[in-house]
Amino acid sequence: MKEIAIDLIEISKKFSTFEGTQTILQNVSLCVHQGECVVLAGENGSGKSVLMSIIAGLQKKSGGKIFVNGKVALIFQDADIQILGETVKEDVSVGLKNLKIKKDEQEKIIASVLQKVGLLQNMNSSTRFLSGGQKRRLAIACMLAVNSDIFIFDEPYANLDYSGVKQVNKIIGELKNQGKTIIILTHEIEKCLAFADKFAVLHKGQIVFDGSATQALECDLEQWNIKNPLNAYKQLSDLVW
Repeated sequence: MKEIAIDLIEISKKFSTFEGTQTILQNVSLCVHQGECVVLAGENGSGKSVLMSIIAGLQKKSGGKIFVNGKVALIFQDADIQILGETVKEDVSVGLKNLKIKKDEQEKIIASVLQKVGLLQNMNSSTRFLSGGQKRRLAIACMLAVNSDIFIFDEPYANLDYSGVKQVNKIIGELKNQGKTIIILTHEIEKCLAFADKFAVLHKGQIVFDGSATQALECDLEQWNIKNPLNAYKQLSDLVW
């Protein structure tokens, strides 16, 4: 049995508003083992991003218990908010400088991680002019540089074209082969479900399914506002949601 990487026990999150208290997460329990890839599906507003922010330590829970074993890397849906450097190289170096890594060692690490994500040739490029897919790969490179153990992808396919999706999936596949723990938050499960060792659904702040991807495809996913990727397209008239 692999060691536990993340264990969430009845996590709740509430916010105070002018209209009263709003419950975003309610008694969420989820266990992720080291080296697993978990696809956590849910419609927009289901609480996925809030839950992952709690795991990453960016927000405090209102109740419940949480155990995290390893350094967490959160890859935001909007990769722009993670970019701090003017050039690709400068951006990767930010975390290394914070860790007080020596200059010569920084150079080796930067070249290594940029090679892994296919951005070595863009080392001196301006981060402002990178494509959406390149920015996501840069965010991943930054997390690889500081030796993260757990990678959380928040809607990794948002605003990406076909090529961008393939680039991101290539890296996710490589991270999985390296034994990294991965959580993918998405409503576009057709793009990544084959990676999943575990599949869970967060609906209106609660976990309503926790099992295998195979079991999930046998469920009525539409009841949670998630499109079943096995629905067939046989003619032109099918190509409308």
